[in-house]
Amino acid sequence: MSEKNRSERSEVPPLLQTISGRAVTDREIWEKYRRPEILSLYEDHVYGRNLLDSGEVHFAEVQRRTPEIGEGETEITVQMSVRGVSFPFYITLPAGADRNHPVSALMWPDFAFGPDQVTGIVLRQHVAAIRFPVKEAAADGPEAKQTGLFTVCDAGKPDAWGAIGLWAWCCGQILGYAKTREELRPDRISIAGHSRGGKTALWSFAENSGFHACLSLNSGCGGASLFRHKNEQYEDVKRITERFPYWFAGRLSEYADREAYLPVDQHMLIALAAPRPVYVVSGTEDIWSDPDGELASEVLASPVWRLYGREGLVLPENPEPGKAYESGRAAYFRRIGGHMFTEEDWVRFIRFAGREE
Repeated sequence: MSEKNRSERSEVPPLLQTISGRAVTDREIWEKYRRPEILSLYEDHVYGRNLLDSGEVHFAEVQRRTPEIGEGETEITVQMSVRGVSFPFYITLPAGADRNHPVSALMWPDFAFGPDQVTGIVLRQHVAAIRFPVKEAAADGPEAKQTGLFTVCDAGKPDAWGAIGLWAWCCGQILGYAKTREELRPDRISIAGHSRGGKTALWSFAENSGFHACLSLNSGCGGASLFRHKNEQYEDVKRITERFPYWFAGRLSEYADREAYLPVDQHMLIALAAPRPVYVVSGTEDIWSDPDGELASEVLASPVWRLYGREGLVLPENPEPGKAYESGRAAYFRRIGGHMFTEEDWVRFIRFAGREE
């Protein structure tokens, strides 16, 4: 990314300054004041506010089976129920995982982009796979707010959550359950997602400090990419809220062609990951998702890791496509290709998240 692009991208809301104008100079000020402010701004203007805090959540293991993936694995079906609405998610354990040999786990919101390839990829790394089919909780379509959990809450207010907020909340509840499983390491449960799944993963990671690490794959507008400084090549607030209004709080559409007035931008979402590991993957040909904007978000978020005495994203002046930059707690990889994911993406992240520090 050139100096010119860096300068243009830097015209975003200040990260290390509170709404009252106080400078954020250490982690205590960040954690006590600025981080909660930013979370609240996202709830008000982008993803919406939680509508189900008062709903009791129940979990029941309903089935165990041996999947046709590899020898020794176990798939566990768990039913999650909230206010009378129930839906499943799946935990698949690699061979040998038990209470005496707990393993790390990787969760992802599954949007059924195609046959499930991810479970096998994750298990081959000797990591447990937690697959959450989101459409069971709320449909991924214009009818979303008439389905699933939306039917038992009031989603009519402008700051009420959209589907991404609802799915992210579900991921947080599943995390709480996963931490009770003796076969899983409670300190090593990570979250990942591709496209709108990446948006969901980043927001759930921000809301739930119990996740260990996060992978954002081609998450674009509303995910890792900055809202500001878009051109006709990129998806922006107007385009995304016209096509997918149900993903977000209703208030986000008020910033169509007015992004300069939005009180947050996505470097602030990335910063909410700190001091935990976060990995952003872009595609060289995925122009719609604005890979430069995804990279810029990580560059601009990195000072928050320094409040913790850590490095965020570390990269040279002009990072090369096809080369991963993983030496800091924030990592970036611009894969050769388009809006997709590969086994390499997941394996890189699992190894990155698995580093002992």
